[in-house]
Order: sequence, then C-alpha cells, then structure tokens
Amino acid sequence: MSTVSQLFNVRPDEPTQAFLASAFWPGIPWRPNDFADFFRYFNDHINDLKWPHGVVDETKFAARTFDELVAIVKELGDKRDSPREEALTSIKQLQVFQNKQQTDRQVRMVDLPPYGPTSGAVEYAVWGPKNTLADLCRQQFQISKFIPTAREARLDTGFNAMNLMHICGIKIAWTDNLFDHLHYDQSPVPRSWWRFWHYHGSGGTIRIYPHKFCLARHYETTNVYGNDLLEETMKSLDLLFPFGHDQTRDFLSQELHPFFLAEPTFPRTMDLGDFNFWRRKIVILYDAFNAPPSRVQQMWRDTRNPMQWWTFWLAVLITILTTVFGVISGYTSFQQVELAKQTYRLSVQQACGQNDLIQQMCPLR
Repeated sequence: MSTVSQLFNVRPDEPTQAFLASAFWPGIPWRPNDFADFFRYFNDHINDLKWPHGVVDETKFAARTFDELVAIVKELGDKRDSPREEALTSIKQLQVFQNKQQTDRQVRMVDLPPYGPTSGAVEYAVWGPKNTLADLCRQQFQISKFIPTAREARLDTGFNAMNLMHICGIKIAWTDNLFDHLHYDQSPVPRSWWRFWHYHGSGGTIRIYPHKFCLARHYETTNVYGNDLLEETMKSLDLLFPFGHDQTRDFLSQELHPFFLAEPTFPRTMDLGDFNFWRRKIVILYDAFNAPPSRVQQMWRDTRNPMQWWTFWLAVLITILTTVFGVISGYTSFQQVELAKQTYRLSVQQACGQNDLIQQMCPLR
C-alpha cells in the first residue's frame, strides 16, 4: 500500500477494501458483498469527521494512511489485554511512526471502526488509563439480572421484525453502534400531514445493528468482544430476521442489508433464557409486541390469534350490515307510507266517479 496521505481523502477501492478486511479479520476469505455494510459505514464515518468544513484536521490523528490504520489495529489486537498506557506506548513505537512525532493525544484520537462502530451512539465508552481494550469493549454490556420463568421464557413464533412493523406499527432504524442494538424508543414517529391516508405506524422506533458479517468475523478471529456477546447478538438478529422468511428477505434486500444471504451460524432460538446481554431489551420489545393494537390498520393485520381476529371482524361486519339494513329498512318504510297515501287517493278518485251517493261526499274539484 502507498504511504501517501489517503485515509481521509480517498475512498477505498475494492483491492484496498480486501487489504483492510484481511488485516481486520485475518484468515477470512474476501467477498465484497459480505463487507458492503461495513465499508458503507467506514466511508460515512470518514465523512462525519469532515463536518462541518468538509476537511479533516489530520494533525489530530495518528493514522493518516491505510497502512498506518492497519498497523494500529493489529497492535491493539495484540495488546487487547494490556492497560491503555502500555498499548499507546507500543503504538507510538511502531515502525510506521518512526519518522513522525506522535503525541499521546493523537494516538488516543484513533477511531477503530472494526472493533465497534460508534456513530449515533447514545453513550460513549471512556477508556481509562488502567483499563484494557477488552475491558472497554465488554464493560458496556451487562448481563441481565431478570430470570424468566419457564412460561415467560418462551417467545411467540410470530415475534419478528416484520410483525413488529406491520402489526405493532414499530419503525426500524439501523444503527452502527452495537450499544444501541435493540434500543426501543416508544415516541410516536412523526408523519407528514399530506400523507394522512398512508398507513404509518405509531408504535415508536427500534434500532437494529445490521453488521452481522462483522460479528461473525469477530467471533472467528478476534477476542476483543466476548464470544458469548457476539453469539447472542447474532441470535438476536436471527430472532428478528428469520432465515428463509420471504417477507424478511424482500425487506432486507430493499434496505440494502445483505446479511439475510448468510445462513445462521447458530440455530434460531425462541427461548428468552438464551439471551443474557440483550434480555432486558428483548423483554421491553416483546411487551410492545403483545400490546393490543391501537389502530384499525393494526387490528386488520393482527392475525396472531385467528379466533380472536375472526370474532372481532365478524362482529364489525354484523354491525355494519345491521346499520346498512336498518337504513334500507327505514327508507323502504318511508316509501311504503308514501305509496299507501297514493293508493288511498287513487281509490277515492275511482270511487267518486262510479257512485252518485259517494260522489256527493267527494271533495269539490
């Protein structure tokens, strides 16, 4: 790779992407589609660093080329169990930095997308001087203290992202921050007034971390995040986006997230007890899934309980038919009264013309 300054001003082409992927995840075969999401994030993150003036002050960063970035990533991978100060000292002694005077501030400004994207983060992790990189990554994810009973632990087979959107009216928003994964915001999503006729869910927004390929590669090659966390996160994606589900495949294809192409690394589980790190967030989301529909559109789409669905809509149909036939009956009754009046008048007119005695009683014409 060239050592010309390029990290902040050149988008990595396919050979460069292959070089970066092989450095971040050694031994993993290069398939462009597998890493499309990651390099989309990579480019977006570089653009975020250029805001608001469109350029990056490179003097604030230790890595200014792809070679330097890869060198730092490899060194941090080797020093993942070393305290921060020891890891930073080791980075400053790298061969790529021998002809440069790197300050501690520059080294601390290193951003490492492959070890956990941070754009849009609700919270940022603080790397203490005595903490290791592995500690930094793992301390953000606490095991849930809630232990479900056998009945509570079994999730409904219809609990997936498609039903959350179509039945519960929950909108899906993608996030590049693993800490935001499964974060559920119950605030109603605003809708444009000119689209009042269009179905728009009002059940809030759930954030989904879509970098399943990166999680699988971390699971196979690195030990920065614990494998139990990585495994559970992939299971949560398989839970919400079941492999082989036609609607799920079409939706992910439309959203340009290719992780539906990969077969599950682990069997899909519907047992809440299999989730320790994400259990609390799944419980919150599952409660929203089981909440009664609040709009007619949601009631029409909610076929989880066929007997209840048929009972409700048959009652609605009967009510509508009763109302319609009541209106028709009222209208026909009115017409019958008018017809009876006309019949009476006609009878009187006929009688007046046939009988002299009756004719004397007829009104003057």
